[in-house]
Amino acid sequence: MTMDSAPPSLDPTPPRPDQPRPDPDIGLAGTRAFQFALAQFPPLDAPMLAANDPQRLFISTPAAYGAYTYVLFGDQDNSTRRPLAWRHNERELLRNIETYVLKPNHSTARQEHVFLLPIHIYSDAPELAARTAPKLTRAARESLAAHLEHRGHSLPAARLRSGRGPFLITTGQPGLPPTQETSLLMVDLEGIGAESMYWVVDLYDRPLDPNRSPQMILTMLGSRLLAKIDNISEQASTAALLAQAEASWVFLIGLQQTATARPVL
Repeated sequence: MTMDSAPPSLDPTPPRPDQPRPDPDIGLAGTRAFQFALAQFPPLDAPMLAANDPQRLFISTPAAYGAYTYVLFGDQDNSTRRPLAWRHNERELLRNIETYVLKPNHSTARQEHVFLLPIHIYSDAPELAARTAPKLTRAARESLAAHLEHRGHSLPAARLRSGRGPFLITTGQPGLPPTQETSLLMVDLEGIGAESMYWVVDLYDRPLDPNRSPQMILTMLGSRLLAKIDNISEQASTAALLAQAEASWVFLIGLQQTATARPVL
């Protein structure tokens, strides 16, 4: 460079030291070469949250809605202990979410409930069950189990670690695992027959009362599920669940006290 050369141009507005720098491992689908995205049902017109580590999607869920339900898949490491019926449960749950939870139809986002689960961005498989996989939720499931165990909730923690699932984890605030103060509803669908996944999805996909607290919303969702059990108590798949002494499947955690809800005949 000669003495007459102009100095190189500088950015006139460098970032302030107190401003967080963009996280290179998470962003919006389509902006960088991310592997995974957080699918949302009802689907949004906006780009999905994306990351290279699927667990980051659970931690960084944006806030916008009245209730958030994360779909977690059960343990499949030992396939010889996992009957085909469980795979059918999982597929039916995802098929009903994808088919019937189509678009928001409520006046405000506070009335909206959303299902959330990680998917492979570059998969062109036609069905949702083929675009996701149990391994994509494994780290989040273990993290939540450790969180619950630390808070003294050993039974739901054990279910998450060794159960077949699938599990629905609902919170009034986004993010998994939740903060220490956040309440959650955990539903273990292991013993609920595949033929009942339609009503499970339907009970979640209803308008929420924006004037209710998150705790009241979780209690309402749990009550909806338990009230519906009377209509399927004669089915063989549910009868096996009801016959077990430890047949708990709906857990309300972090309210006045932890409530383990059992189906009542």
